[in-house]
Amino acid sequence: MKEKIQIQVEGNNVEGDVRYIYHPLHKMFQVTFEDGYSNIFFTDVESGQWVEQDLGFTDLASEVGEKLGEGDTLEIERRELQWYKGENGEQPDALFFGYYRYMILNYTAFEIYAPNRRYLYTIVQLNPELWQIFKIYGPAEWDGGQDLIDKLPTILENDVY
Repeated sequence: MKEKIQIQVEGNNVEGDVRYIYHPLHKMFQVTFEDGYSNIFFTDVESGQWVEQDLGFTDLASEVGEKLGEGDTLEIERRELQWYKGENGEQPDALFFGYYRYMILNYTAFEIYAPNRRYLYTIVQLNPELWQIFKIYGPAEWDGGQDLIDKLPTILENDVY
């Protein structure tokens, strides 16, 4: 794992300090550049392209990903996500998230992704009334808020089944 990278940004050589963030579904790194700019860069599970958190598929994400991916043979399994956009009750904002449905033994599981394409957590339906959420704790911890968590069982039951 590289601790520093050098990339070209608008024709200039720029150096960044790299911190690896363990994640089972994304290749993920936090990069802090000489000018103080810092962001998390990760691979999109659908396309494999690099994403700059909250900014999307940027040129900087491509440059960082190309440099961090040099010599990397680790392949991340791709997923075809379904995207849900619906009303958020009385709030003017829409609930927007992606999900990937699969089975674990006899249980239906859903990987939940934020609009910025970052994995949030997995929610598993244990029986019709009981759901359990599995999160990654530590440096990769990040979620879409309690409002989404509270609404997911109803949305997934109505949207998927």
